[in-house]
Amino acid sequence: MPPRRIVATSSLSSHRRSPCHGLEPMTEPIHREDPAELGVRWCLTLLDGLIAGGMRHLVLSPGSRSTPVILAAQRRHELCLTPILDERSAAFYALGLSLASGQTVGLLATSGSAPAHWYPAVIEAAASGIPLVLISADRPPELHGWGVNQTVDQTRLFGTHVREFHDPGPAVDLPSAFKALRRLGLRAAAVSRGAPPGPVHINLPLREPLVPSQASEPAPEDVSNPAHPDWLAGRIEATGLARPAPPALPPELRDRLHGRGLIYCGPQTPVVTFPAALWSCAAALGVPVLADLLSGLRFGPVPAGGHRISRYKSVARNPGAARALRPDWVLRFGRAPVSKTVLEWLAGVPSILVDPTSRWPDPTHDLALHLAADPTALCQALSA
Repeated sequence: MPPRRIVATSSLSSHRRSPCHGLEPMTEPIHREDPAELGVRWCLTLLDGLIAGGMRHLVLSPGSRSTPVILAAQRRHELCLTPILDERSAAFYALGLSLASGQTVGLLATSGSAPAHWYPAVIEAAASGIPLVLISADRPPELHGWGVNQTVDQTRLFGTHVREFHDPGPAVDLPSAFKALRRLGLRAAAVSRGAPPGPVHINLPLREPLVPSQASEPAPEDVSNPAHPDWLAGRIEATGLARPAPPALPPELRDRLHGRGLIYCGPQTPVVTFPAALWSCAAALGVPVLADLLSGLRFGPVPAGGHRISRYKSVARNPGAARALRPDWVLRFGRAPVSKTVLEWLAGVPSILVDPTSRWPDPTHDLALHLAADPTALCQALSA
């Protein structure tokens, strides 16, 4: 679904052209005397942490309760905003955007049943290790349990399908609260790319009034620094979780790389910096690369001398070819093969799985070695 430009309130009238498609950024200052500005500053602070953690895209399905988040997002020019009215479509759009970019993508919906429409995409993101940050606007605690419209219990809405759940509560004008909220945003972005990667849910209760007026004088501080000035000047930055590569290859790895080999790239294979290292590794080992349908590597350039197997079913289904080309070992990246034919062809072949997470994708129980290492770093080490 193509992104749509929307105007949530009349306060969006002053803007400049966005470098991305979708909503256009705002330049109006926040007014300190406005009772609604606390909520917008609260949302700005959360987004500031998410941006510091590497999030650059926010897919939003606008609604009344999420208005402060949208107004805050339009003031953060680092964010590309894509409005999609249907929440289910928005969730799968965010899923694909994260899968294609390899980056954490944010998803925003209003209160009530709206975030429940994300559920199929959230399950897919959890199973496939796709980094998302789910921001659900919510009614404040005093409105829950009294039959107020668009008010449901959004606490742990997605159960075990998210890596973490957080509810920071309604906005509080305390330096310590702003500091904690910003760090929460940074943490959510980092955990979404953690081991294993996946969705993180932030439930954000917001009180009325939701839309600031333009009647009061602007605040003196720079709106690009949205959090409380008492702690902002001395804040400590953190960019995520560090996973250094192992200093040396384990001896048992070299011992297993003898005979006819095959590199298999399955779903969730890294697609950003990995391909160049992969082809160098394949050339150094003298083996072909079997690219699964969902690996993201079936298309694109292949270096001179490289061999990519894309139509692998024709090999696996031919008994003579399957026997003649059956490898002695498989170096695996990503999840297990989607194709049952390929699974049966490689059944019984010792496989070496390279996966920085704690997952064990081993449906045929033929895993001979599990290396919890960064795939790019390991390929570079094997190429040296």
